[in-house]
Amino acid sequence: MKTLYQFSLENPELYAKKAVEANEKGKTLAIDEQGNLQFADFPGKSAEELAVDIRQRRNLLLKETDKYMLPDYPVTTEMKEKYATYRQFLRDIPLQSGFPEHCEFPEEP
Repeated sequence: MKTLYQFSLENPELYAKKAVEANEKGKTLAIDEQGNLQFADFPGKSAEELAVDIRQRRNLLLKETDKYMLPDYPVTTEMKEKYATYRQFLRDIPLQSGFPEHCEFPEEP
């Protein structure tokens, strides 16, 4: 079976043209069983990979708001409570129904 690399060496102009088309369509290129170039969807991430991405985003948001929880940070009690609620929502994201395929992030106060 022919590879994309082999196809690109044999037909560089066609490969370049199709690569641009694929990019415009949000697709990638693949070779079918007959050795023909075709558009294909990008492979999706596994649930485990999605969970890792979501937790990394969540952890970054928590880190960015750590300062609001410091006792000497200049913020009102009301705003501190809003951030405490926001941060708890972030920590609870993995507990949401449908995690990791479907989850919601809260809006920062």
